[in-house]
Amino acid sequence: MNRILTTFMASVRNHSPASERATLGKWLLRLLTVASMLPAAIAGAQTVSVKPTGYLTCPLGGTIQFSATVTGSSNTNVTWSIPANGKKSTAYGTISSTGSYAAPTTMPSSGSVEVLATSQANSSATGFQFVYLMAAGPTLGPVTPNPLSPGTTTVTLNGSGFQQYSEVNYSYNGSPIQTGPLTWSANMLTASIYVPSTATNVSFTVTNPGTSPSNAVSVPVNGVPQYSLTVTNGTITNGPSTGNFPAGTIVQITANVRRWPVPRRLPPRSRCRPRARL
Repeated sequence: MNRILTTFMASVRNHSPASERATLGKWLLRLLTVASMLPAAIAGAQTVSVKPTGYLTCPLGGTIQFSATVTGSSNTNVTWSIPANGKKSTAYGTISSTGSYAAPTTMPSSGSVEVLATSQANSSATGFQFVYLMAAGPTLGPVTPNPLSPGTTTVTLNGSGFQQYSEVNYSYNGSPIQTGPLTWSANMLTASIYVPSTATNVSFTVTNPGTSPSNAVSVPVNGVPQYSLTVTNGTITNGPSTGNFPAGTIVQITANVRRWPVPRRLPPRSRCRPRARL
């Protein structure tokens, strides 16, 4: 900026009064151009990143909590918006001032929604994330047999809204498994599953093509023997020190070794006999 002013003053001295006005207007235009570029340069140093990232899906009526990180500015506040909504529209859902997105209950014309975070320090610094809306899944009701038995079992899942090519999802001990149904109707599915003897309950959901999962239904597992174990002078390193354990559970036990004191050896008895006093 100082260099531009110095050049400007030198140019004014070398021109006549008539041309000075034209030169002055030319340099004022240059100064205004430089001044208009400064906010853009400042904005380039600021960034806004939105989390969570990746491929985000949300069922109709569901929610997602977003957060934004602003760098390059002491003001880290952002304004959340959904550009596709336009004025006074909630067709693509709503988002609160804290970044809580609520999906609409009916599918809009486009299944993807842009969530925008704008820096309050500079409106040209923005971050965004897309959310892909999914139709609501079916409704899952009772699952039989209840309780389940360990081994290979055919289960019947009752409910509503089941579609052809739906998937049966079940999990036990934190291990999710997908399987296709053996038979299908809008209100009932059957599937073959395997339940290990270590499982205490099995959770079921059903997903139609292109929809979010149904509600979850948990079914207990019967017939798994439980054994009581109490450890004395030791600890169980992979579980509680005492309690009931299902059959087949591997229990690791570490013994506490106690050092017993070594007995003191007594000196040997003297073989000398006392002398008789005369």
